[in-house]
Amino acid sequence: MVEEKQKHNATVLQISKEALQMAVKGKNETIFVVAVVKDRLLFQDKHNSSISNEIIAIDMGVSISNLKEPISMTFYHSDSQSPYNTTISASTLKSLTYISYIGCGISFFFLAVVLFMHTMLRRAKSDTSTTILINLCAALSLLNLTFLMNEWLSSMGNQVICNIIAATMHYSLLCTFTWFGIKAFYFYYLIIKLSTTEIKKIWMKMGAVGWGMPAVVVIILGGLKKYGEYKIYKEEGGTVSMCWITDPVVHYITNIGYYALVFSFTVVIFIVVSVKIFHMRKSNPRSAEGSKKNAFTLLGLACVLGITWGVMFFNVGPLQVPSFYVFTILNSLQGFFIFLWYYNSSSAAKAIDQPSEKSSHSGISNTTHCNPYDSTASKS
Repeated sequence: MVEEKQKHNATVLQISKEALQMAVKGKNETIFVVAVVKDRLLFQDKHNSSISNEIIAIDMGVSISNLKEPISMTFYHSDSQSPYNTTISASTLKSLTYISYIGCGISFFFLAVVLFMHTMLRRAKSDTSTTILINLCAALSLLNLTFLMNEWLSSMGNQVICNIIAATMHYSLLCTFTWFGIKAFYFYYLIIKLSTTEIKKIWMKMGAVGWGMPAVVVIILGGLKKYGEYKIYKEEGGTVSMCWITDPVVHYITNIGYYALVFSFTVVIFIVVSVKIFHMRKSNPRSAEGSKKNAFTLLGLACVLGITWGVMFFNVGPLQVPSFYVFTILNSLQGFFIFLWYYNSSSAAKAIDQPSEKSSHSGISNTTHCNPYDSTASKS
């Protein structure tokens, strides 16, 4: 019996008496070798996938076959990180990978177009809503870019590069979540009708929170060495690696937990704004012909508030694989949806601002409110 123990697992190899008798037959003695190969990169294929664990080889000096008593290998391992390390079929992984790369490539292109249009072609000064949207585009652009580069940089086998790309991708993800929340907070400002002066004062703090708070989190996690190689396991065997968070607790707190808080707030704002749109349609007969625009408005709202990311909460049981596909398709194309929203923002904004225009004629308010989607302010 040969036994190998590690920190989190053990391997017990039992060679049957029959196999030993066949090995020593006709010999005074026999030497058998058990080799454990730990460098899994030696067995990578053209898709950069590798064997899930160590490779065990047994050489007894002779060819042995037709054993009645098998050679037994027992593997003991810890399941402490099994919920975090995902296991899916090779075909599903391949499909999701193609969808992700194509979608993220399209998304990055259109986000770059939005940033170019805003920076180079826009002459008028941007309002707060547009500025928030542009910051969200910048965060999403960085997220898509780091994702597209991740597997290539991971295949280099350089730990420092892997840590940097993992930290950068995590930073861009946290920034994206934060700007979702800031966008929702801006809608809240429109609902309670703060003055323009008040929102400008708040905006300075928004910018610091949007880019500064994620940086603090990532720096702390980097100091604690929480970034490195993350493995996706195939059901058929083998793994695909990427550079990401290595501690499941950190992932659940900083990503799942943080997004759950942002999601709760953005959903409430989404419902309130949706109700206002439907009330406007009922009170104004002329708005019936704009039902398609209202539907587009709601779809755009869900996109810029990051509601579509909520699909991750259905990643359990039989819904796991379908949720992977829905999540991948919706969010890898998010940049394209934002481009359409940005391009059509002028017409979409009218569906939101009509209630505030009515209140302006009542003489209750004498405040200037900015459209949530357009650069043109609606004066009341």
